[in-house]
Amino acid sequence: MKAAAAKSHIYDKKVEDPRIFPFETSTAYSLWRKALNKAKLNGKDKSTNRERIHPHVLRKFFRTRLGAVIPVDVVEALMGHEGYLTEVYRRYSLKDLKKFYLKGESALLVYTEAAEVTKLRQEVDEKNKTLQTNQNRLLTENFEIKEKMAKVESENIGLKDRLVRIEKAKLPEAEQKIETLSKELGIVKGRLSLLSRALDIIDYAVNDEKDADDLREWLDRRRKERDAEEYDRENEAKRKFLLEKKNRHD
Repeated sequence: MKAAAAKSHIYDKKVEDPRIFPFETSTAYSLWRKALNKAKLNGKDKSTNRERIHPHVLRKFFRTRLGAVIPVDVVEALMGHEGYLTEVYRRYSLKDLKKFYLKGESALLVYTEAAEVTKLRQEVDEKNKTLQTNQNRLLTENFEIKEKMAKVESENIGLKDRLVRIEKAKLPEAEQKIETLSKELGIVKGRLSLLSRALDIIDYAVNDEKDADDLREWLDRRRKERDAEEYDRENEAKRKFLLEKKNRHD
């Protein structure tokens, strides 16, 4: 329509045209005559001096072929005869008229057998049913997948919230234990420092080399014993801390 409107220089042709065949009657007659000329079916009846084939024969063809398949009053109404319109519209709905037309549509086709048209229509209907079934199945599967995804997402959010609550509850306790261990470690380091200074003083104060060696040996042994005890306590505290941390993450 846009192309036709653009080419029209004489008449004001609109792009939006509600008519089924958007052209004038004269255009239709011109198309009809050109078609007859190409088919070599043109010519006039000598007795009447009228065209042997004119557009009105299309209505006769419609009436004759369709009237053999569906009720005549319905055919007349479809042709637009006013005498039948009111009665037919009172008896049938537009949906019923559509069914009547589709039932007799094959009779209006040219160079095509009615049985073949019926077979093709049945094949199309079967394919449409199959497509509709597949579409409904896919929609159902899609809906089920969305439900499962929503459930998984909800569970994931719940797990994340639970993990956050656990971390918030355990973190202050862990920090407090770390602080306690740090204080104890500082005390141990202080004691070791005092002990080291004491050893240095003893080395200078004792003149007897043998006594100094015996005393130093005894102090070294005591220091090793204390170091071992402090080392065991520190390792035990670290082990407990790491075990609690592992259990918290699990």
